[in-house]
Amino acid sequence: MEEKLKARAIIVDDDNNVILIRYASMYMFPGGSVEQDESIDIALIRELEEELGVSYEQDELTYLTAYEKMQPNYPLPTGEVVDRKLITHYYVLPYKTVNIKRQNLTDMEKQEKFAILKANIEDLAYNFDYVSDNPRADHFKEEMNYIINYYLKEKRK
Repeated sequence: MEEKLKARAIIVDDDNNVILIRYASMYMFPGGSVEQDESIDIALIRELEEELGVSYEQDELTYLTAYEKMQPNYPLPTGEVVDRKLITHYYVLPYKTVNIKRQNLTDMEKQEKFAILKANIEDLAYNFDYVSDNPRADHFKEEMNYIINYYLKEKRK
């Protein structure tokens, strides 16, 4: 069984708007895979620099939660299907202006029409759904719905 470790950020401004990315016909919070011999927070800082062109320091990261999910028959981008355990660590970060001139996207991100969007997180809690031909989209929708509602619940405490 494959184990996949990821780190993602809820970057929120004063008006409760968050940054989302669209990649491979799916929507998600910015971030990505933790590379071998890389800490989770350093991976997140690297991913945000690559995807958004924004620099963060470790002391700006506020840990929120980990999303863990067994994903049997998960379709990889290669077309291979695997059983995997996903662990995604989520952090809350202060909003900083995106700098697309400093982005360092992979060829695949460019090919898959990587885009940055901004949306109100309260609105997302009520209608986070979209149509996608990507067979992995349902996994991402489930995770996003869980995390959005978890964040809002924690914020109200």
